[in-house]
Amino acid sequence: MHSVAACTDSQTGTNLRSQVSAAIRCEIEWLKQAARPYPRHSPLYRSEWENSPATHIDLLQRCLQVIPFLPDPPEYSRFCVWHPDLHSANILVDKTSPLIPRCYLDWQLATVDPLLDISEPSFLEYDGGKYIPADYDDARPPPLPAGFDQLPEVEKQIAKKEQRLAQRSHYYHYATERWNPALHAAQSSPWQGWYHVLLEYPQRTWEEGVAPLKQALIDMCRAWDEIAPGTVCPISFDPAEIRANERNFVGWVREEAVKLLRSKIGLGPDGWVKEAELKDARRRTSEALEETVAEVDHEEDKAYIRRRWPFQDGARSHTAEPCR
Repeated sequence: MHSVAACTDSQTGTNLRSQVSAAIRCEIEWLKQAARPYPRHSPLYRSEWENSPATHIDLLQRCLQVIPFLPDPPEYSRFCVWHPDLHSANILVDKTSPLIPRCYLDWQLATVDPLLDISEPSFLEYDGGKYIPADYDDARPPPLPAGFDQLPEVEKQIAKKEQRLAQRSHYYHYATERWNPALHAAQSSPWQGWYHVLLEYPQRTWEEGVAPLKQALIDMCRAWDEIAPGTVCPISFDPAEIRANERNFVGWVREEAVKLLRSKIGLGPDGWVKEAELKDARRRTSEALEETVAEVDHEEDKAYIRRRWPFQDGARSHTAEPCR
């Protein structure tokens, strides 16, 4: 079920820490040699402070300081060939038995990664919907909602579609736990989150800002007694740094929330959506808007959200760079 094609033998010791360190050092060298400050009118410009490669390099150097203290369980350090673009169009199945994959296509983006950094294929992800929750925890597949027979026909179709998506995700996790226990254990590891941050965030600071990585390191300092008991955290942040980053982090969280909404609604670049999917996209947009409005109490706030809601016909494009 997963895109892991092969694993190396006897990959133990410090392999995982070594990979993380090597990736961060590569990013540092790129920042030193190739990073160019963004012009002020660019949507990627944040501040003069973040426009300096030195700011990013300093933060990445702090990452290198904490890595030697992280645990490196050999069972999670096994390196595997990973197909990161696995979806239904890239899988050929047996004509007589649709559940048996025979061939995987489109390997040009394949990478070699440790088990701890391998996620489920995106086409099998399910984040929950109107009727079927994402956190369904039962050995059996998720059922249709109570009162399904009384729902209007259009709502029945929505519930059935959510059930199919939830069943696929549910079966993926069941099959992974049964037939690929090493991957399941890695994905369930309490260390997966920390390693994911150090594998992913350092490569994105120049485009997305330093706030998420810096906040992760601040959180790591606070949790140091659980991460490396009996040791002293090798990095620190003064109170002014922490307060300033908390403000920046709020802005980053909002940007990520917009990205998640775009994905949930099913929007392509610049708000584009296929004509056949337009009706469903409009429905999901309306549902997301009402869920957001329901979270605030004051009528003025509700009206402001409706007026400024970015996912509606005629809204200003958030991907267009202002002309100067």
